[in-house]
Amino acid sequence: MRRALLPLLAALVAVLALPAAAGAELMAADFSFGPGPKLDGHFVQVGGVATDNAGRVYVADTGAGRIEVFDSGEAGNAYLGSIGQGTVVRPVDVEVDLRNRIFVTDEGRDKVVEFDTLNKGAPFMREWGGSGTELGKMSSPRFVFTDTTGLAFNTEAGNVRVQWFAPKDKQMVPISAFGTADPPTFNNPEGLTLDPATRQFYVSNASTTDGAVRVYDSRGFYLGQVAGQGSGPGQVSSPRGLSIDPLGRLIVTDSGNNRIDVFTPWAAGSGFIGSYGDGLQSPFDVQFAPGALVYVSDAGSNTVKRLHYDDGDRDGVLDSFDNCPGLSNPDQSNMDRDKLGDPCDADADGDGVPNEADKCPTSRRGPDANHDGCSDTVAARRSVNCSTKTGSSQARHACAARKRAAVRRALRVARARL
Repeated sequence: MRRALLPLLAALVAVLALPAAAGAELMAADFSFGPGPKLDGHFVQVGGVATDNAGRVYVADTGAGRIEVFDSGEAGNAYLGSIGQGTVVRPVDVEVDLRNRIFVTDEGRDKVVEFDTLNKGAPFMREWGGSGTELGKMSSPRFVFTDTTGLAFNTEAGNVRVQWFAPKDKQMVPISAFGTADPPTFNNPEGLTLDPATRQFYVSNASTTDGAVRVYDSRGFYLGQVAGQGSGPGQVSSPRGLSIDPLGRLIVTDSGNNRIDVFTPWAAGSGFIGSYGDGLQSPFDVQFAPGALVYVSDAGSNTVKRLHYDDGDRDGVLDSFDNCPGLSNPDQSNMDRDKLGDPCDADADGDGVPNEADKCPTSRRGPDANHDGCSDTVAARRSVNCSTKTGSSQARHACAARKRAAVRRALRVARARL
């Protein structure tokens, strides 16, 4: 059994290690923006970046003491507003959970602050921490991450540890912490994320002499290292923010090397996939977003960079999931429900007639008694001269009923001929 699994694991690593489309670049520049509302300036001191499930972008401006919010990439990343003014002092990182609640590490007050969703106006909800070394207290909190169960994890530069909390009675209570091993496995913990499939932590050690991304199990026990100190392929220097893409690949802000690095998951061997560094100057954080995008907060330029990610045809679908890699198919249309999207399917409607010879190449498969390449139901619907899109609601519903009746008649005729 073990021998049989080896080829499967090798195949998985090969798939994860390459962009799906042959010759496709892993990342490409798309857009860059600064603080709102003009977008063409610079943040005072840019910090972490996060996205919600609508693709909106949240940026911590550590120097300005606020979180700025921008619309999705599809909507041009238009400025939507700011949150946290008067509540947070030095916001280092921002995180948005599955419910779209907003979490901020405030290094100025040694706390993590939670705000409600943007749709509700992002009001203050609760905060936890406070200066100290005991469990539940913090010293220089840096990055924060939330999982699907409601747990909140954060790194602490001052206490040199990772600590996590759980919700209880509308408060967040400390659960555990790790980072006190002898010898310690990090001396300046920064970015962290959690692999949802394995519950393993990735933690970056932001050092110019011992820069690394290391892996820990769910209890905080050290498992190994994804990448170590250096400037070569697969090496890092002063790594900071971390993110995981939908395939489980680890995205690392390699700040000291002025680039973004990508690795296969720890469970698949943590193989180095590639890097991107065009125009980056000390990148601070990175976050995957809907539409096959990543956002990078760039400390050197105090801007946010929007990059296309693993999307060679720029249709907003990861090449690894794209049913038509190399040709744009943003809605993944696939009329005949085979493995090929319509733009790259020689017989898009699956009726056995090639597109170039098909009288109705976009009709769905159906009875075709006269073999003209058109489903008889399509012709039946077209024969009813009315609209289901214009006119009063009553007229549209009446038209839809007439078209359904015509289709039923056509199907009865087609069955009689077969």
